[in-house]
Amino acid sequence: IKRFKARSLLDIGAGFAATAVPLSHCVPRYVGIDENIVRAEALRAAGLDIIVGRFPLKVVGTFDMVVSSHSVPEIDLANYKPFCKCAGRLLNPGGLLLIRTFKGSRGHIAHLREEITGQKVGPDPQLSAILDNVKGLGSLRVMKVISHLRSENAADIVGMLSGSLLRTNEEKELYSGRLIEILHSRYNANGGIIFPVEHLFIRVRKRGLSCRGKLAD
Repeated sequence: IKRFKARSLLDIGAGFAATAVPLSHCVPRYVGIDENIVRAEALRAAGLDIIVGRFPLKVVGTFDMVVSSHSVPEIDLANYKPFCKCAGRLLNPGGLLLIRTFKGSRGHIAHLREEITGQKVGPDPQLSAILDNVKGLGSLRVMKVISHLRSENAADIVGMLSGSLLRTNEEKELYSGRLIEILHSRYNANGGIIFPVEHLFIRVRKRGLSCRGKLAD
């Protein structure tokens, strides 16, 4: 954010104060969106400007940076176009859209999905839908980043991987037990579970110049 010299940021799926508050300190103007009323109230209690609701929705003004961290809709591809279109509309010319997602990533999630379900993991239509709907905004770049999920409870990790490793309720009912066994046997460290996750960062630089001229890359 600092390298890009952004002065305003829209955080779609703001989540928890531990991540949202530091983001808000990076810019003079921060607006977060979260559909979970409990999380939203906690963020407001932390002093943040928060809109309660599911994106896309009405937001006043435009921003130098729009961030979506694991908040692009699941499963229904029809929701991708309005989501991406609204995110792009709220971005200033020359601004940056940053989407963080598991969709289309490989790594341990893909390998375990193939092992547990017996289904070959091919190209992800969800990732294709995101890329198809943002590429018209401007220059596009996709980057891979590895992070780690940590919990003392394997069931927590299963919940965090919902929608990416086990994608349907039927799959969760059939395979959650097997996944928990694998987590305990392969990813146990110091009495807890540490699971490596590959994220994709989709970065789109919107065409045009900001009112302050060209923003830094």
